[in-house]
Amino acid sequence: MEELTLSFEEVVRNLHFIPYIEQEILRAFSRKEKWIQEIAETAYSGTDSAFPLLKRRPFTRLLVLCYLLKTKFFDYQKLGASKEIIWDTFQDVSVRCNLTYQATGKMGISKEEVLWFNHIISTTIFKIGVLQYEITKLQYPGKEKGEPYMEVSVKGKALLLEGCDVLSCHIRHGVELSSIAVEASFRKAADFFKEHYPHTNFRAFVCSSWLLYPPMLSLLGEESKIRQFALRFTIIASCPDCKQAMERIFSYGSKSLPKEKWTSLQVLAMQNKKRLGYAMGVIMMKSDVQGSPIFPGKNGTLCTL
Repeated sequence: MEELTLSFEEVVRNLHFIPYIEQEILRAFSRKEKWIQEIAETAYSGTDSAFPLLKRRPFTRLLVLCYLLKTKFFDYQKLGASKEIIWDTFQDVSVRCNLTYQATGKMGISKEEVLWFNHIISTTIFKIGVLQYEITKLQYPGKEKGEPYMEVSVKGKALLLEGCDVLSCHIRHGVELSSIAVEASFRKAADFFKEHYPHTNFRAFVCSSWLLYPPMLSLLGEESKIRQFALRFTIIASCPDCKQAMERIFSYGSKSLPKEKWTSLQVLAMQNKKRLGYAMGVIMMKSDVQGSPIFPGKNGTLCTL
């Protein structure tokens, strides 16, 4: 019979923090358990612009989030997620914390990460293979005064009506985007959501990312994993603003490293800032006569999942 509870220690150990961070989390929780439990009760109450957890210190936010994952584990199980999927999804917390600690020597999660991890608290995101999939309603970008704007093409809007059910794809820092791994992820995700969300008509996989920006892709070779990933999508909107790309390419303090330690992508980005931007792409989820989802594979070929 499945265990009905998890200990805080079990949760932390399964997240695979850097050993020092793990030790500090367990030590702090042993001293402040009741206090953490009290904060956790209302940590994500209210709206996403005013979660009470946002007012806490970064390390306190981390302690509370780890505590909340005890309950979330079983919420995810009820939705049909395997232990592998659950821990892989939850490890987004430790991946980000480990990178921040290595770059700054500080432990905790930022306010932006508190908002991002609401996807876990609301059980709407799953890491299946190399990609993360967020259950959401399609929203086309709106125009903000003075802000960069992605205008969706007429063709794009004809493909998908705003408000339809989609799976938004996210790429965790450091994952291996090989064609084999990406295709396996799409296949497993299609099977998972078809089985466990049979009454939700997901229309497409959607991705909004600097990885999809066409002018940047033209700089990359045919064997580039980023290029191969991007070519799976039909681009329906783009924006020539390089901010997101530069933040992602030079994340976690890597811009301060000596130039000789930069990756080839970082060098390329610095030399071609005007070719950076971000784009929205879609992979339509059609069905064959047997009801199996179909999506465009590498180089636009149709693949049955």
